[in-house]
This record gives sequence, C-alpha cells and structure tokens, in this order.
Amino acid sequence: MRSSNRSRGRDIRAAMRREIARAGASVGYQDPELAPFECFSLCMSCGYLSAPSSLESTSDPMRGVEASERGPQRCMACGEHGLADLRHTPTVYSLGELEEDERPPSRGSRAAKIFVLSTLGVGLLAYMVRFVDGALSQTPIFEGVGPELTLSLIAPVLLPVVLMLGWVVHQARNLGSTARTTPRRWRLARGFGQRLRRPEQLERGVARETGELLRAPISGQPCLAYEVAICEEDLEYPAAMPGSDAWRLVEQDNVAFQVGEQRIPRGEALLRIPRSLAKVIPLDRRSPQLSRFLRMRGLLESDQLRAFEIVVLPGQRYAVGQNPDEPAQLFAA
Repeated sequence: MRSSNRSRGRDIRAAMRREIARAGASVGYQDPELAPFECFSLCMSCGYLSAPSSLESTSDPMRGVEASERGPQRCMACGEHGLADLRHTPTVYSLGELEEDERPPSRGSRAAKIFVLSTLGVGLLAYMVRFVDGALSQTPIFEGVGPELTLSLIAPVLLPVVLMLGWVVHQARNLGSTARTTPRRWRLARGFGQRLRRPEQLERGVARETGELLRAPISGQPCLAYEVAICEEDLEYPAAMPGSDAWRLVEQDNVAFQVGEQRIPRGEALLRIPRSLAKVIPLDRRSPQLSRFLRMRGLLESDQLRAFEIVVLPGQRYAVGQNPDEPAQLFAA
C-alpha cells in the first residue's frame, strides 16, 4: 500500500510539473485564494525553495511583503521548469495530501519488517537446501554427484532467496544511518545534494560577525547562521531514517561572518553540525510571525509539526573548511 501511494504521488507530481511548465508560469497567479503576503516557490522536481524577490536582500527570514507580478521561472538548483507558487492555498493543501500519502514508515515498523523477512529468508533457505539435498540423494542418477554440480542445480532456485537476504542486509545497515538527503522542501547553500567531501584541512577558531545578525526563525535568537529542520510531530527522530521523506523542510542561512581568519560570504555556509545537538521545539503554539514563516514555505497551520533548530553564535568556537568550487562547511569544534 505504501509503495502504491508513493507511485501515485510521483505520478501526480509529474502531472503538476507538466501543467506548470505548459502554463509557462507558477501556479496560482490569477487565483483569488492567495496568502496575503509573498511566499516561496517550490520546485516540483527537486524540492528547492526559490525565494521571492523581496527576501533576497534581507536578513530577516520572517519578512514578507505584498506580491508583485513575476514571470515564468526556472529552478535555480536543478534548472527544471515547474515551480509551484506557495501563495496559492489550494496548491499547498494538495501538496500536504501528497506528503501524507508518501509519509515513510517509522523506524520501528521498518525494523520489524526487516526481522520478519530475514527470519523467513533464512528459514526458507535452510529448508530448500535440505529439500534439494535429500531429493538428489534419493535419485540414483545423481549418486556420486560432486558438490559443484549440486550447487549448479540448486542455484536458480536459491537465487531469489539470496537476493532477498541481500536486500534485508542493506536495509539493516541503513536503519541507523544519519546521512542527510534531499528533503521535501529545502533551501541551503549551493552544492547541497552533491557528494561533498569533508575538507582535508579545517581552521578552528572563534566565530565573529562582520555585519548585522540574523534572527533564528523558531527561537528568534540573534545568530550568525541557523538551520531549521521540520518533521511530522509523531515521527521518530528522522535523522536516524535514511531517505528524504522524514523532513518536511530543511533550511539554512547565514550572514557574512568569519571563523578565525577564514571569511564566509552571505549564504555560502553549509552547516554540518549534528542534529543531535539541535534544540527540539514542538510547534503546537505558534506566534503570528512563526505561522507566517511556515506558511511562506507551504506548511499549514493545521500541520502537526516538530522543529530542530541549530544556531551559530558569535563568540563560540567552530571548525570551517572549504574544497574548491564547494561551499564552506561548518562543523562543531
């Protein structure tokens, strides 16, 4: 059932991309059911959030102004057409329904499934080996047959079982993975989603601002950089889940600052700080500013959500490194 929901979701997303590309503009410009402030545009191919022009020059992630006319857009991350205008409330509700259908199974249910399949696979493998060995030993034509021929005879029968056991091992190894993959909505430094190498040389030092500070979207704390990761409230800690479906939103931003002698330009830091160090914030009570922040990114007031927020503060020690043609990567010192 889960796989059929995912397949249906992919088909609907593909249809939405085709319709948006055919129209040559973002959905919802002429629709009266619009949010009263400007919102992001969501790429239906990769999930990148394209900022409205009013946000490009501000350091305040809460800010939004009245919408102005915009023409056809192409995703800045993947280059595809098909940007859904998140001002359009029916579109946001449709996306929410898709995400509900495509929600990943919990870590516990996946572990139970792996246990059942591995038990069945091992049992079936043992039974088939004993059955084939007994059948061959009772057949006169196979008397004295060497183990190599016996293996070649039973290999076609055992191959599906071996493949299933290989899949079970792969799933079990990934059960505790903390690798970050592309979430449903994301807004991060260029290069996110690629296989970035950890820089060989890191400079450690105290972070210092070179201008104004940001305000963290959830806590409102002044900071040099922030990461906000939002998931469904009833999901287990999604950093332990492989795959992108655990995160409804991952967003990072930074002002220009420096660590030691290394300067990091505005919006060019990729935070690699473990989410286990994040502050976990239930979003059951929302200020008007927080509700606007979420709505601008296509998350509704009715959504039951939980946020993980990381802030980079002036005066704290961090490690930073950068490979050629990649964003600066910031680590906990």
